[in-house]
Amino acid sequence: MMRIRLNVNPVNYEIIKKELEKLGIIIDEQADFTLSEDNVFQSISAKKDDDVYIIPVESIIYIESFGHNIVIHRKDGQYYKRDTLANIQNSIQNDDFIRVHNSTIVNKEKIKHIRPIIGMKFELLLENGTKTTVSRTYYYQFKEKIGF
Repeated sequence: MMRIRLNVNPVNYEIIKKELEKLGIIIDEQADFTLSEDNVFQSISAKKDDDVYIIPVESIIYIESFGHNIVIHRKDGQYYKRDTLANIQNSIQNDDFIRVHNSTIVNKEKIKHIRPIIGMKFELLLENGTKTTVSRTYYYQFKEKIGF
């Protein structure tokens, strides 16, 4: 059986889900494949204190991965999701999010300060006061996406 995750406009969600289920496709938020609707309002579902929240991607400052445990950082705290960072990055489909490390994606709109450091790296100061480093692996991609 094929399992997919739906990333569609909430108005269309139930209609699309029913049609896909008629075809024998299982809708699963943990699936490896995502069906996305163009121009859909982007959001991620995640947990905080055992409650599930729908998080608009624009409000995300950065996302960290610890194996398959994802931590989504916003001004109002941390949210948790079981997934891979690659799946999260693919599902966001937003050019504002930049991979800066094997375990970190940042929202470039939430970067307050960029400081070059020794060894082809950058230190970033994010909107919530967190400092993170752009690793050498992502140095050139980061420079290109930031525009310098």
